[in-house]
Amino acid sequence: MHRRGIYKDVYKSSDGYTDYQLRPNICMAMSFAPSLFNTAHAQLCLENLGDILMQKGSIGIKTLDPNDYNYRGDLFN
Repeated sequence: MHRRGIYKDVYKSSDGYTDYQLRPNICMAMSFAPSLFNTAHAQLCLENLGDILMQKGSIGIKTLDPNDYNYRGDLFN
């Protein structure tokens, strides 16, 4: 487990470690079905997403936690 304070966006994947990757996909689930989420936990998750996946001055959001083994930042450099 790499991160705490997140919600999984996959469950029982074929590669177990991907269950614990921090990705922005969970925002979609929170927006479509907010009643499924504990408010305090969801707030912590969103704060973590903002702190980890959003870079100051950027117009987008990272698709994976930069500390994740599978993260590939700028492939064009």
